[in-house]
Amino acid sequence: MLLAHRGFANHQLVRWLQNSNWHYCFRLPSDVTLHGAIRHPIELKYLYPAKSEAIVYHDVGLWFDGELRCNIVLANIKGVREPLGSARTNALQSSKKTNCTSALHG
Repeated sequence: MLLAHRGFANHQLVRWLQNSNWHYCFRLPSDVTLHGAIRHPIELKYLYPAKSEAIVYHDVGLWFDGELRCNIVLANIKGVREPLGSARTNALQSSKKTNCTSALHG
């Protein structure tokens, strides 16, 4: 399992992790483009949930090309200065959106 800060998230590393069957979790910058969360590509910052909520998007494409797919967890935790967005190992091949009512936990 690899846990990494947003500065480490890039095509080459994510592709290697997926090909090597590693599990991973990266925090993502708010300007990352996502494909598949809604009908058109959108920056992550426009999808943050309401305060004290979290949301999961399954099988979402990352960056401008949307080629690399993973699960995205977005959380807006009470008492935290900025909302959190993380990319996680893509274990499910569903494109449906799942709402979460609890805060993001490691």
